[in-house]
Amino acid sequence: LAAPQVFIPLRIIIVASKPNKRYPFAPFMQPLAMINPQILWQAEETLCGWEGCLSVPGLRSQVKRPQQIRVRYLDRHGIQHETDYSDFVARIILHECDHLDGKLFLDRLDDTDEVITEEAFQALFPD
Repeated sequence: LAAPQVFIPLRIIIVASKPNKRYPFAPFMQPLAMINPQILWQAEETLCGWEGCLSVPGLRSQVKRPQQIRVRYLDRHGIQHETDYSDFVARIILHECDHLDGKLFLDRLDDTDEVITEEAFQALFPD
């Protein structure tokens, strides 16, 4: 979740992950607040992965993102961190940082014909 999504004009994101209906293969990660996150480095290697967004309910698409990133941020205590993330967690961070810059996952698509509904996505990956 990014602060601008809840009408707070600050550069803060909350990153968390756990398996759920929308992302059944997500890894477990405790919620982490990142204040003023900066992407310092992005790998040239990319991966396509499904993304959806609370700001665009009911839609999903494959989005190409770097497989690994390095992020500098302040935690909620004001301590600076510089950490590498990969795969799904890197995707979450990049998705949320996009919100800080006024972008949605739809802005990352080359072809909007690849957007599907949440119902179609769930049919692809039934329980």
